[in-house]
Amino acid sequence: MSKNKLETLVPPLELCNLIPEGAFADSALIWHVQGSPVGYMKDLERRDELHAERFGVVLPAPTLVEILVELARTRSLISVTAPISGGWQVYGWKTQVEEDRNPAIAALKLWLELKGEGEK
Repeated sequence: MSKNKLETLVPPLELCNLIPEGAFADSALIWHVQGSPVGYMKDLERRDELHAERFGVVLPAPTLVEILVELARTRSLISVTAPISGGWQVYGWKTQVEEDRNPAIAALKLWLELKGEGEK
């Protein structure tokens, strides 16, 4: 699977950066971020392919399924729907609906909101 296609399976780095430390620790995919002279480089990789000798920050990049499992564990997930408008909606218990074209983004935004880490 190409990197571009792989990136459609997970939320973007900026949103994954809001995940509290320790959460999604067993996520199959990770964002690996390294500083460079011209800024920073980011790679989406399989966790099992990360080499210990590489430097940088490792952030979980949870897939939709991994996020839905966590929402189900908290008994917060009510439903996930794809309305005609083309965006995915994720409904949670006593929380507002999150919507995005990528269902993983909508689900992570809901999870972050429930954890108190989302953007206000």
